[in-house]
Amino acid sequence: MNVKKQYEKLNEMIPQELSCDWDNDGLMVESAPEKEVKKALVSLDVSKGAVERAKELGSDVIISHHPLIFRPLKNLSYAGLQTEKIIECIKSDIAVMSFHTRLDALEGGVNDALAKKLGLQRIEPLCGMARIGYLEKPMRLDDFASLVDRALGCRCIAYSGKKEVYKVGFLGGDGKDFAWDAAAAGCDTYLTGNAGYNTALDLSDAGVNCVEAGHFFTENPVCEVIAEILENLGIDVQTYNSNPQIK
Repeated sequence: MNVKKQYEKLNEMIPQELSCDWDNDGLMVESAPEKEVKKALVSLDVSKGAVERAKELGSDVIISHHPLIFRPLKNLSYAGLQTEKIIECIKSDIAVMSFHTRLDALEGGVNDALAKKLGLQRIEPLCGMARIGYLEKPMRLDDFASLVDRALGCRCIAYSGKKEVYKVGFLGGDGKDFAWDAAAAGCDTYLTGNAGYNTALDLSDAGVNCVEAGHFFTENPVCEVIAEILENLGIDVQTYNSNPQIK
């Protein structure tokens, strides 16, 4: 399967129709569309380290969640970190494909992978990309925060509130925009990567727990999903940890 056909296949499995209007995801770099894809590197971000690792491994493609190119480029030179990565990928004939909000919305994508990690059950849609899930039985907020910490390896987790945790609204990444939808749906707890000080404070005042587990940590489980998809296509897959705080 060459680069062009691989992207077409992934585009079928992770449809672009699921992407938000403001998003820019999909095929980021394609310098050799007919190149056969034998090796792929999966990373949440197309960091400089991810590009270097792909070159070391001889990867033909990098598959990421966060887009390599999000805003329009003004130049293509080594003067910028982003454009340097693009140039290095082009020189090495490494294609880059990024599946962002469509992977958030996809059944089995970012948020369902997060739910699986946390043992949440009876998953149902909240609104947009957000979900609602239930614990097997209610637990203290402190205990739930510890569960999240262990499951995701957060190292630093912020939480506020007083209620027992059972019905959880959640969204990986920056999910503050859906916090009040979770409250309106009767969730006792809202879990996301980043909610922000004021949102967390207001939720607590409204009687809803807020748990912030970090943008990277709440989205990174999807890399396992992407890797499995590629392995089922017969591609040799390596994953890369793009968070420099984790060794």
